[in-house]
Amino acid sequence: MLRIFASDAQVEQMESWVKTGSTPQAVVLRSMIILEAHRGRSDKAIGQSLRISQPTILLWKRRFIGGGPDALTHVAAGRGRKPKINRRKIV
Repeated sequence: MLRIFASDAQVEQMESWVKTGSTPQAVVLRSMIILEAHRGRSDKAIGQSLRISQPTILLWKRRFIGGGPDALTHVAAGRGRKPKINRRKIV
């Protein structure tokens, strides 16, 4: 189990993302994972309350440790919606 330590400023930023209606839901979920972990909840409890898998929890905990709250906003290459327009039509 990875321990999460977040500064007051980091906690404040993530809580703001959770409360703001315009924050993408992926960022809200990631923030909730980290906030719950910061508060000392176990991975199992976080997974049950947010209905997510243990590997997902570990992934976002590692990314947060490596890059802070900003790491929660990044989309990895190859992820996300794929373009629907054929490349030949763009040219």
